Amino acid sequence: MTTLQETPMTDLDPRIIRQALRDVYRTDFFSFVWKVFDTLHPDLNEQFVPAWHVKAMCHELDNVRTGENKRLVINIPPRCLKSVTVSVAYVAFILGHSPSSKIIVASYSLDLARKHSEDCRRVLMSRWYQDAFPDTRLARTGNTLDEFKTTRGGGRKAVSTGSSVTGHGADYIIIDDLLNAADADSDVERNKAEAFIDSSLMSRFNNPSEARVVMIAQRLHELDPPGYLLSKGTYRHLNLRAIAEEEERIAIGQGRFHCRTN
Repeated sequence: MTTLQETPMTDLDPRIIRQALRDVYRTDFFSFVWKVFDTLHPDLNEQFVPAWHVKAMCHELDNVRTGENKRLVINIPPRCLKSVTVSVAYVAFILGHSPSSKIIVASYSLDLARKHSEDCRRVLMSRWYQDAFPDTRLARTGNTLDEFKTTRGGGRKAVSTGSSVTGHGADYIIIDDLLNAADADSDVERNKAEAFIDSSLMSRFNNPSEARVVMIAQRLHELDPPGYLLSKGTYRHLNLRAIAEEEERIAIGQGRFHCRTN
């Protein structure tokens, strides 16, 4: 008699494999990010690296989605897959589990915000995503460069510093690099970013007691937007320095930790 362990992978029913993948993408956010990266970068010369820092981001982000935490600031250097993870994959994952969620994603650049919106739209339209999340579909109308909607009334709205958010409610506010590195030393630009956070973004919550806020950015100045939010004392802080300044034990999910030494 042949057991499952003895059965070559090529003999497994493709339907079983497909169902297993659906289950993984629905339940494991890190695996979901990996698949999103492969979808956006089909060129084999650019491959996903399953680094510990991506696992750490995924762990903290999914804790926000499930309500274990509702306020999060992630600091991480450039070129660490932060925007794909947060502005694209995280939004798609939220909408997969809750297609009625309304999400505002803010960045310093409207062009960049629109690119991330288009990437997220591509993910929602992919076959594997639609297999994993059959209740989440794009609406036929009401979609623009800045915004797309689901058939369940949710969606993603892209905004940039200073743009109007009037008329848009939110269950999630995601802030991805609200300050251009070139403006980090400008009091005017930092104050402008703070005012945009307080007057435009934080006033858009549909249900303030359940609303989620995630900011991800590199640190640029003591008084930059991450520093401003952290000064409020209500935000969990995931600080992923390029070089560890001291010994660190960072949660990466499923009761596991990554240990760093200086």
